[in-house]
Amino acid sequence: MRPKKRAPTPPWWAAPSPPLPEEIEPELDAYVLFTSGSTSAPKGVCVGHRALFAHLGTMVRHLGYDEHTRLLNGLPIHHADGLIHGAVCAMACGGVVIRPEQLDIQHLEGFLDAAYTHRATHLIAVPAVLALVERFEARFGVRVVNVYGLTETVMGGLFSGPDEASRRVGSLGRPVDCEVRVVGEDGVEVGADEVGELWLRGPGMFSGYLDDLEASAAALEGGWLRTGDLVRRDADGFVWLVGRASALIVTGGVNVHPEEVDEVLRGVPGVLEAVTFGVDDEVFGERVVSAVVPQPDAVLVEDALLAHCRDHLEREKVPSRVHVVLAPPRGASGKISVPDLRSALDVPATDAEGDLPSVVLELAARCFGAARGALSPTSSHQEVPGWDSLTHLDFVGALEARFDVALTAVEVMRIERIQDAIEVVSSRVGAAS
Repeated sequence: MRPKKRAPTPPWWAAPSPPLPEEIEPELDAYVLFTSGSTSAPKGVCVGHRALFAHLGTMVRHLGYDEHTRLLNGLPIHHADGLIHGAVCAMACGGVVIRPEQLDIQHLEGFLDAAYTHRATHLIAVPAVLALVERFEARFGVRVVNVYGLTETVMGGLFSGPDEASRRVGSLGRPVDCEVRVVGEDGVEVGADEVGELWLRGPGMFSGYLDDLEASAAALEGGWLRTGDLVRRDADGFVWLVGRASALIVTGGVNVHPEEVDEVLRGVPGVLEAVTFGVDDEVFGERVVSAVVPQPDAVLVEDALLAHCRDHLEREKVPSRVHVVLAPPRGASGKISVPDLRSALDVPATDAEGDLPSVVLELAARCFGAARGALSPTSSHQEVPGWDSLTHLDFVGALEARFDVALTAVEVMRIERIQDAIEVVSSRVGAAS
């Protein structure tokens, strides 16, 4: 007697869906998004349904999103800007999210063509991509809106724009559907144009960090989120970024905790100490820079240190330079003095001297985090590990500042080798002389 054949198991996607709940508990977590922690362990930011829907309502109302909205967003979906200001926001307003291939500055034309091809109504990008706001607006006939926020605020909080009355170019903006305090070191709110830490409170705030009561208590004080950003608020209510209250580095819109980079560098054989800090940068806001102290008799090479960082860190967290320091300045406790070290190592790109090709090569080495001897005019963005879309913009900004020129979008996209940069700058400098 033949055994009966069993009916085939249906695929998972054909299984019946469970019934949707009629109501959702407002404080129930809608999602947990992990952000960089102060150690190698990231923190899970818990956002409840109440906070998510409150902030989505703010975005839809303030930016005028509706069923005709088509958001062009190529940002990573493991960041709030890519996830919330993409698919989630599109679902909230009944619109569409467009995610073409990852943005590459050398092929920026193709990315911008997607705005036309897919009839995008809005382009979402990190500040570094639109660093030259007024030039971008004049070239494309659009208005750039700045949105300030953290993963802890769902995505936004302060808005500069979209109309002319509600924006100040260069500012973080003014609060929308939330409250702002600027608090001094004594815990007392400061007056107009005085510097203090930015505190935010409103319905669109996270509920705490996953399984981390200590970190939650440190970040939330009486319902106020302590952002760690030092700001000043002018008489019109616009908030202006001054710096950071903590060691956190914000580069191109990405948070980098120095301890995470230090831990990776200490994993290199021969490294005794490592210290990472941020230096001011016109395009990225801050640039990540590290210094290492070698063990006795150890020989450390910057190229190898950078390669190790690229293998163990996200692209945005890789230092632009790793200095080998034999005798770093130290404070009374014996610890490395970061302010003194920063001052000693801070060599602006505009100090590069020599003939034009040599200066361009020196700027490229600094921007791409490469040793000067490892680069030549024939080096291309496909060969240099540190040459990506964001550092390409950094390179362009350094060239413009050093040679006092303004490169066109076509010239920016044309630079695929260092020789291309030399030729572009040479033609501009020659025309101006």
